[in-house]
Amino acid sequence: MKIITNCLTKFCLSALTRRGLVPCVLFVLLAVVAFPVQLYAQHYVAGVLGLECSTVPGPGLYTLDYSYFYSAGQLNASSGKKIDAAKLNAFAYAQVPRLVWITNKKFLGGALGFEGSLPLVYQHVRFNSSNGVFRGNTISVGDSLIGPLVGWHTEKVDYAGALGFYVPWGSSAASPTTRAGLGYLGTMLTAGATWRPDRRKAWSLSALNRYEFNTEQRDSHITLGSVYTVEWGVSRSLNRTVALGPAGYYQQKVSSDSGPGASTDRPRAAAAGPEMTIAFPKPGLFVSWRYLYEYASAGRPQGQTATLTLTKRFDLK
Repeated sequence: MKIITNCLTKFCLSALTRRGLVPCVLFVLLAVVAFPVQLYAQHYVAGVLGLECSTVPGPGLYTLDYSYFYSAGQLNASSGKKIDAAKLNAFAYAQVPRLVWITNKKFLGGALGFEGSLPLVYQHVRFNSSNGVFRGNTISVGDSLIGPLVGWHTEKVDYAGALGFYVPWGSSAASPTTRAGLGYLGTMLTAGATWRPDRRKAWSLSALNRYEFNTEQRDSHITLGSVYTVEWGVSRSLNRTVALGPAGYYQQKVSSDSGPGASTDRPRAAAAGPEMTIAFPKPGLFVSWRYLYEYASAGRPQGQTATLTLTKRFDLK
């Protein structure tokens, strides 16, 4: 039985769009926060994006600092039923500084940008296994995500795409472990869209899709299967600075692991919850808060996440 290791990130910036509304102005698509308990250890941990998740902001330099919390007290079998004997107790907190640069350059008609991040992660995990009780409690640096992104804007629809590379800087180990590094290179493809159906553009519906390809883990020599994730959000702008609505995700491993002792399990999870974004236009500050509860889970822990994101925008003259 593997344990939660780490993986995840995001940066959804809530900001004024070029139309003056508050929907999320940057879109994260690339993320790296460490996730706790690794019964499945892909880099991208769902739950860090939501409202306007497929809208890329205008040119500028964006610095983000977000705090991500994850807790779980339940471990589920591949059937989705709780494993009572596991007695799982998992908690993770990730502090992730992120830098995003949206240039004035165009690529295939869209705005070209670049981003990078490096998380600092605290993880505490305790559970029962066939080898006895496992306890892990560490603070460590996780793997970073770097790469380009592109955003397109039309009258009613925004589109986004990205190519991200996970660099295994963080300290890693064969599972079970609470070290934040995953110990392998990863590639993530991202594509999504935000649709604003009404004339006032007060409403928006967003969906962002990700697909991860993984290489061999340096400690276990196992190659993890590919993972698909979709994050979504339905936003309602109350005025020019405040927006709220439901958000959520679905994530599943779509191919089995390979290598010595590899698992054939394909964990999956789905979550939903509320989100609020607030913009402070004059100082160029943006705040978002999201809470998501995992209402379904199989082959992995079932828990909840909370994410606070602080964003500062700098104009590039």
